[in-house]
Amino acid sequence: ETVRKIANDVNEKIFLKIRELLKLMNTPEGEIPSVEKTTEETHPILTQKLSTSVQIPTVKTEHTLQNLSSNDKENLTTTTSNKPKIDPYREVPE
Repeated sequence: ETVRKIANDVNEKIFLKIRELLKLMNTPEGEIPSVEKTTEETHPILTQKLSTSVQIPTVKTEHTLQNLSSNDKENLTTTTSNKPKIDPYREVPE
């Protein structure tokens, strides 16, 4: 008997409030929640850009070394041959 009384108290105090909140949250079938209609219209340029596909033109690039002159090539070979053969970070033994 005391268990039944406690169960009824809990049902009235807690679950009754939860059931009322659930009734408010759930909309009845067939009723669509109202959505506020906006009066803003999209800009025509924006609609055009969003409605068409985007194609970026391809650009062919050539990666060559033709922009180097022959003098630069000669300078490069002479500087590489004039480099010292010693490791700059190694200490010279005495």
